[in-house]
Amino acid sequence: MPSVGIHGWASVTTAKGHKERFGHAFRRIGPFVKIAQLGATDAVESTPEGLGVFLGTGLGNTADIVPLMTSVLDPHRPRCSPMAFAGCVGNSAAFFVAAVLGSTGPSVTVSQEELSFEAALLEAVIAMDEGLQWALVGGVDVMSGSPVDQRHRVNAVGVEGELGEGAAFILLGPREGATATVDRVELGTFPLDPADRTPLYGWRMDHPQRERRLVPVAAGLRIVEALDHPGRYVHLNRSAGGLSARVCFTR
Repeated sequence: MPSVGIHGWASVTTAKGHKERFGHAFRRIGPFVKIAQLGATDAVESTPEGLGVFLGTGLGNTADIVPLMTSVLDPHRPRCSPMAFAGCVGNSAAFFVAAVLGSTGPSVTVSQEELSFEAALLEAVIAMDEGLQWALVGGVDVMSGSPVDQRHRVNAVGVEGELGEGAAFILLGPREGATATVDRVELGTFPLDPADRTPLYGWRMDHPQRERRLVPVAAGLRIVEALDHPGRYVHLNRSAGGLSARVCFTR
């Protein structure tokens, strides 16, 4: 694949500050959409014409879906509002990101468990190879329900570390004027290292200055943190189902 330019990146680990930035324009949305909008607007200073949005999520909008399903299945609760259903549409976060940026390109949500960010990145690179000029790639996941439920969702029962949430975005475009480049993206059943058969934890993010965080979108956060430092990088990830991902990028 031809390399593509990276023109911006950002990450957030909380939905706090959304009201201060956007006011009441999006007051009916949940934390999943809020954290996506915060990360996206941090990564994009000025929206390019025809910008496409490619959003990856490992768990989806569980913060809104779980309460909705609970209320639907409980005969003693009042009927749900239409807005509760609208917020649970699979592509809602990508739609609201496109809305706040004013983008006019494709808006896509991709879910591939631990490899969701890499899968969204691959979709964006393919779209750019077919003529799309600009693409915003993001990964978003939030905590919802009890810590016990969340640990089951991220395959982290008995794993040390704090549960977390977050959003990470990178803005892709032409190589000219780019700060960094994505040189290669692979997703498949290939071995990451013929000598290494140990599983990689796609949900886990370790940092020497921070405690271990169990974040579904850890892959995107890793890549964004690496982009803060010049160098050539190879990002590796493997899902519990046996799929592998490799992303090569240069800053």
